[in-house]
Amino acid sequence: MNIVFIMSDTFRRDALSCYGPSAAKTPHLDALAQQSYIFDRAFLGSFPTVPNRLDIMTGRFTFIDHEWCPLPATAITLQQILGASGVTTMMTVDNPHLIEDGFNYCRGFHGWEWIRGQESDLWYTSPKEVKLPSGVGKNRGLKLRLPSIVRNSSWWTC
Repeated sequence: MNIVFIMSDTFRRDALSCYGPSAAKTPHLDALAQQSYIFDRAFLGSFPTVPNRLDIMTGRFTFIDHEWCPLPATAITLQQILGASGVTTMMTVDNPHLIEDGFNYCRGFHGWEWIRGQESDLWYTSPKEVKLPSGVGKNRGLKLRLPSIVRNSSWWTC
């Protein structure tokens, strides 16, 4: 048996047509959903990114005791339990918050890969000049990070 657990912060249920009619078109996610088990009655214990991952990895509602924090060294994680049961685990992550600054959310996985380029990741240095998607006043504190985000994604194609 293969298990692929996909978690994303950026999908809303009402914008995924695998859950019902939606104005958004998500054909690739719909095809994956047809071959998958969908947790359609799961509820969020914590928000945003890091606290939510702590909940998922430990199976506990942790936000009362732990806010945005590294993976506690004493926490027993899902990936550790799966690994102890003989399941090979792998994490692919594009979110630097989970692995940078000693947050160590990769702990317990047999392997992990970071897909670079999100948020403040100082990855690409060109193009030197970038066109921001909106006026600087609308970027709400992203003035320093947004050029990196645009630079890192400048090579993406649809």
